[in-house]
Amino acid sequence: MNKLSAKIILILFLTLVTTSLFPRLFIFFVGANDVSSMIGSNEFFIGMIITTACSLLLFGFGINVLIIKRLRKIAQATKKIAQGDFEVSIPVRGKDEISALTQNFNIMTETLKANDYLHKDFIRNFSHEIKTPISSIKGYAELIEASESSPENKEYLRIIIDESSRLSRLSQSMLQLSQIDSTMIIKRDEPYKVAEQIRNIIQLHQQDWERKNLEFNLQLDEVSTSLNKDWLHLLWQNLITNAIRFSKQDGVIDITLNEIENELIFKITDHGLGIADQDKESIFKLFFVADRSRSSQSSGLGLSICKTIVDKLEGNISFESEESFFTTFTVSIPINKSETI
Repeated sequence: MNKLSAKIILILFLTLVTTSLFPRLFIFFVGANDVSSMIGSNEFFIGMIITTACSLLLFGFGINVLIIKRLRKIAQATKKIAQGDFEVSIPVRGKDEISALTQNFNIMTETLKANDYLHKDFIRNFSHEIKTPISSIKGYAELIEASESSPENKEYLRIIIDESSRLSRLSQSMLQLSQIDSTMIIKRDEPYKVAEQIRNIIQLHQQDWERKNLEFNLQLDEVSTSLNKDWLHLLWQNLITNAIRFSKQDGVIDITLNEIENELIFKITDHGLGIADQDKESIFKLFFVADRSRSSQSSGLGLSICKTIVDKLEGNISFESEESFFTTFTVSIPINKSETI
């Protein structure tokens, strides 16, 4: 007989014993001489209700402790695994089937953790090593383009230069994502103004938004924080450049920044292409590009980096979108955390 089945039978046996004892105790304490007359009384009816309720509670408590709580822990750990957290581990208690399941789950987690480390290490090394040859290809192509007189050859060289630039951006994004994802202790900086940081990023990309004749509607409170400055800069930059890229010509981008109950709240809305319903579940996945026609302009890593940064800072990022009308990204990050997160 399986150990788990034996435990369930034991709980059922104890419940039946308790159920049989309650009526005897009731008769003993009530002190009824005529049992047959007492069976039809209101007191006996109430006693049976109490007995049934206690029996069900006892059985439910036993099943909850023996099975439900343990399975719930596994379910919660599985959810963390699905979110990419491979640090989770469940204590193994007992020697029944659920204990064996828990032990196998921990072995699986350790294997996934090792594979994840190898994967990140490969991406980090690959991204680092590929930067030099890409830069060389781009540099030589630019030198040849400068001395080339044939329009056809110039066009081919321009393709090589553009694609080299795209590969360089991709490798840089992969390296950034790997570095952020592998960080355990997050560096904090001296307090700085987040609004000023956002304005500087907008100014940095002035050529991009002027080319599309975009207008920015800014409502930025003077929020100060000591959260990792480089990470927040990368977060705002990815969201702002994303909004610029997907805005329509002569459009408007709305950006708000507030501090509400010790949380930094950032919202950015572009009135552009929007996100199709079938793409909404995949928007934060690696290498996912919602607008396939713009796949050459995007690495598909920007929003993945944003999600990783926000998760590392114990915040939340969400979005609302209606296709062909607007997209709003909302970021909330606690700003009063201890030095090490």
